[in-house]
Amino acid sequence: GFSNVQSNYYWSSSTFAGSSSDAWSVYMPDSMGKQGKAYSICYVWPVRSGQSGTIQLPKTGQTKCYNTAGTEITCVGTGQDGDIRAGIGWPNPRFSEQVFSGYYTITDNLTGLMWTKNGSLPNGVKTWQGALDYIASINSGAGLGGYHDWRLPNINELESLLNLDEPHTSSWLNSQGFSNISYYYWSSSSYTMYYAWVGAMWSNIPRIYPKWYFHFVWPVRGGESAPPTVITLSSFTAKVKGTKVVLRWETKTEVDNIGFNILRAESENGKYVKINEKIIKAKGSSTHGAVYKFKDNNVQAGKTYWYKLEDIDSVRGSTQHGPRKVEVVGSKKKGR
Repeated sequence: GFSNVQSNYYWSSSTFAGSSSDAWSVYMPDSMGKQGKAYSICYVWPVRSGQSGTIQLPKTGQTKCYNTAGTEITCVGTGQDGDIRAGIGWPNPRFSEQVFSGYYTITDNLTGLMWTKNGSLPNGVKTWQGALDYIASINSGAGLGGYHDWRLPNINELESLLNLDEPHTSSWLNSQGFSNISYYYWSSSSYTMYYAWVGAMWSNIPRIYPKWYFHFVWPVRGGESAPPTVITLSSFTAKVKGTKVVLRWETKTEVDNIGFNILRAESENGKYVKINEKIIKAKGSSTHGAVYKFKDNNVQAGKTYWYKLEDIDSVRGSTQHGPRKVEVVGSKKKGR
């Protein structure tokens, strides 16, 4: 439906932080790049309004403005990215760390994507197919961090981590709680039969490399438009009482919550199975929480059980909490 779209470069309002005399451009045949502000000639494509569609784009992170020589200037009235700052604001904090069975992950509270804290898995570089094979391997068995739905990120997901106010996003991510963030990462996005897109956390410019080249692998999972946890959980306990295990949890607030399931396994990293026949309906709201209780009548003396609490969100899917361990030892019962 557009007309006269050129197979060439278009200016953006964003300065290239790694070389402030350059600005970000988009080359319509493939992707992003940079051009010299003083000497390059590119096309101009005006835009207005926005953020009313299904997908709402975030801010780039850029807060500074520069002239054509690369000298920092006051932003007011320049029309640059650092002046307009269009897009959805970043949450504070941007990233939240989680620990499960001793394994560390970090969730991006802007996109809902969960990344491994360590950005240099599997301690070396791999070919593109080797990266895909590695992801498949960590989803088998006990999984990675207890999850079995890791994937190789697509190029858009890798670029969602960029901070255009920083010359090197890798340094910024390392300061945000990640570790070992390196230069180039494979995406799952092919460019042609023999090439694939690579995210460049060092230069910020996405690249195209032959699939037989070697780059780092950074697993990701999830991908909601908001943080994955839709409830604020105050407590979640599991205790043995008589011949039953009583699970109790309390929420502070609940957003878009349909209800809860109780999942049980016989080992911490084993297969968790839903044990409630019907969903435990939500009672809280966005302004207040509620107290819940569930009794597991099907337990045996001498066995150990692990329980997870799963909240069901009407918008994003589900989020799991726990696990909680309960030991049923003859007449002496333990739980925490």
